[in-house]
Amino acid sequence: FKLILLRAKFMGEETKFDFSQIEKKEEDRLGHLGTELSIAFELPTGEKTTRTYRKGLTVGYVKVQLESQLGIDYAEIQLYFNGKLLADPMSLSDYPAIKEAANITLVVKKEVPKEDVSMASGDEEEAS
Repeated sequence: FKLILLRAKFMGEETKFDFSQIEKKEEDRLGHLGTELSIAFELPTGEKTTRTYRKGLTVGYVKVQLESQLGIDYAEIQLYFNGKLLADPMSLSDYPAIKEAANITLVVKKEVPKEDVSMASGDEEEAS
């Protein structure tokens, strides 16, 4: 650990702060989220982007981040790994192939909301 010392004058005495304990607590806090995973996302537009997440995070969390960073509506995002849809409440590490990997590619697909499908197919009720 890197030892950072902050010297401050407190009532005429020099005080030293050891930030290594703070760094250790931060590592411990993130430790339960697992190791880092580099994810290449193949977007519906054909573009690719890479982000780094911890393996203990949920699929839902990753989708929230994609919504925030890329402007894709959360409800429309579907993430696929090796052709299989990933479930929101599951963590990335719940999938054995992801748990063992350092780098993966996820395909991002946009789902058309169900109400838009019914309107587009003409399933509306006729007025009597």
